[in-house]
Amino acid sequence: MLQNVIDLRDRPDRWRKVRAVLAPAVDHAISDVPAYAVACDTQALPETRDAVSVAEAFRWAGGQVWPVDLYLYDEDGAPAI
Repeated sequence: MLQNVIDLRDRPDRWRKVRAVLAPAVDHAISDVPAYAVACDTQALPETRDAVSVAEAFRWAGGQVWPVDLYLYDEDGAPAI
C-alpha cells in the first residue's frame, strides 16, 4: 500500500529509468514511528530497484501489503541501499 511519494530526482522529466526505494511508511503524527509498526511487530528494511520506470515503481509500491513510502531518485543519483 503506497502512502507517500518522495521525488528526489534532479531530472524529473526522465521517467523511463529511475532508482526506486521502498521504505516502511512513517506516520509523522506518531513521532516518526513506521505506521505499520504501530499495528504489528514486523519490520522490513528498505528495498531498492534500479532502472525501472516511474510507472513500474508505482505498481511495485502499490502491491505491498504494508504502508510504504516510495522514494524516487535519478538512475545514477542515490547510493544503493
